[in-house]
Amino acid sequence: FPSHDRIRELSLSMLTETQRAKFEAEMDLDFSAEIDSIGRLRGNVHYSKGAIEAAYRFISPLIPSLENLGHHPTVTRLCDHHEGLVLITGATGSGKSTTLCAMLEHIDQHRSGVIVVLEDPIEFVFSPGLGLIKQREVGTDTRSFASGLRHALRQDPDVIAVTELRDQESVEIALQAAETGHLVIATFHAADPQKAIDRILEMFGAEMLPQMRAQLANALLAIVSQRLLPTADGKARALASEILVNNSAVRACIRRGQMEHLVGLMEIGGKDGMLTLDASLSSLLENDRVAADE
Repeated sequence: FPSHDRIRELSLSMLTETQRAKFEAEMDLDFSAEIDSIGRLRGNVHYSKGAIEAAYRFISPLIPSLENLGHHPTVTRLCDHHEGLVLITGATGSGKSTTLCAMLEHIDQHRSGVIVVLEDPIEFVFSPGLGLIKQREVGTDTRSFASGLRHALRQDPDVIAVTELRDQESVEIALQAAETGHLVIATFHAADPQKAIDRILEMFGAEMLPQMRAQLANALLAIVSQRLLPTADGKARALASEILVNNSAVRACIRRGQMEHLVGLMEIGGKDGMLTLDASLSSLLENDRVAADE
């Protein structure tokens, strides 16, 4: 293994002066970089036992299609909407950002419009399509997700994408944008649709709960939850997903706070494009994509 000094030298050499200053102040840094003859990387620089260490992930130059990722046709149909909030949820490393970019690529290839993307950091770089894509990096192009979201509303967007809804202010602005004629697509850390709704509502105090339930019921378009499983041959990963589409029954449950009924509604909501995790896993098993033990 290289020495600590060599790791420090290599890691810091990839950072701009602004990034170095931020790393020195916060002791952790997420960033992306373009390296000649190698491609684009996403990196995280951090300390371990007082020494600088780093982890890197290669970013493919090509954005995969929703079909190639293994998504249900519902996810493609969500891209045709012009307003509402779509949440993409799952654990860290479950491919949420890739799904988000695949949806934006589909939109850009099929209709014109302005797409504002807020990222931390910028990962995939979009090629020219029918629309105009503005990729804004938190810390470089805007101070925060909340600030970027607030100003995005004044940039004449048709679609607003956020790589992570992190706080109450960002959620409030995203809901406002979704209610006022924008398609908002965002990732959110939650295991499944029910937990995603619960986590969003937990951000607000009891006095705001009725208002936020009503606002979420009106603005929500769908929640797509996903997990990645090893394929049967062990050479790749297969996508298992769960989809909640906001129909009249789901809307009523959110308003009343009856989240325990959502799984049942997904089970009977196939005609509306809903999908349960069990049904997704069964399909993968039937098509020999994953092993029964997995």
